[in-house]
Amino acid sequence: MALAEVIPYAVGRGLREWSTNRQIPVKGRVGRWLQDVARLIDQLMRNYGVPTLFVLAAVPNPVFEFAGITAGATRMKFWQFLLPVSLGKILRALLLAFIGEGFANLLD
Repeated sequence: MALAEVIPYAVGRGLREWSTNRQIPVKGRVGRWLQDVARLIDQLMRNYGVPTLFVLAAVPNPVFEFAGITAGATRMKFWQFLLPVSLGKILRALLLAFIGEGFANLLD
């Protein structure tokens, strides 16, 4: 799971100028919401990079790519990106397995 997150990191790293000025192609309320989320994640990454990556990796959410792009665009060291993402994904998998086991036990 963590290796799949290298793609947004690489995009941010390779296309720094594009990624820092990215425009959300969706219009309307959804587009405004996505822009607000991207701004919030950019701010969190500037102030709390590694903890932000860990929390966003551990919690199932669709906006983690914004953090990966920002990490690459800010030239965060690869190991500083991959370590918290890997630990967050491991925690996420363990929590989901624990929750799944609990639901399975309810069915017995």
